[in-house]
Amino acid sequence: MAERQPFLVAYDIRKARRWRRLHGGLKRLAIPVQYSLFYGEFTPATLARVVALIEEVIDPRVDDVRIYPLPRDGWMRVIGRPILPGGLMFTGLPAPFRAPADPPAAAAAPEDQAAAPARPAARGVPALAARVRTGQRRGIHLL
Repeated sequence: MAERQPFLVAYDIRKARRWRRLHGGLKRLAIPVQYSLFYGEFTPATLARVVALIEEVIDPRVDDVRIYPLPRDGWMRVIGRPILPGGLMFTGLPAPFRAPADPPAAAAAPEDQAAAPARPAARGVPALAARVRTGQRRGIHLL
């Protein structure tokens, strides 16, 4: 199973209908942190599904979506109104908010597994960026 990488998805959608569709779709894959900001832990395949959802919903001429990878051992500081009540701390996504696990890949022979070292999840992100057209013209920024 591919390792999950934490991401922030932020967007500025001009029309309310598109905003509601994107917000509803992302709520199935990530947890809303603010009105237009989501936190999710995605495998490369799940990240591809998020990008496909975004491309399906937005109008790239006027909408702006940005996907930021986060470090796994990062820290967070909240200034202002907290998301959770006092005494509670967010330590990870609860099971209902996790993106569904990717289907298992076909089992490789043991000699194939030894020959191919496991790639870190962070290396999968540039590979996805190379396959998916991103940038201001498409309305998606994968940083």
